[in-house]
Amino acid sequence: MYVLSVFRIEAGQEPVMPRWQKRLVRLLEKGSANRTQVSHLPPSRTVVMGAETVL
Repeated sequence: MYVLSVFRIEAGQEPVMPRWQKRLVRLLEKGSANRTQVSHLPPSRTVVMGAETVL
């Protein structure tokens, strides 16, 4: 059994950082590789747990 963690980023309405930075961070996150496939882990034996934050 394998356990992986996933961190998801969502754009919020608060002006915490400039909009272009929010877009860049989300684009980089979206383009990141799937760790299950990169590590050649069997999907039937892999558990993925995640967290989410709002920028």
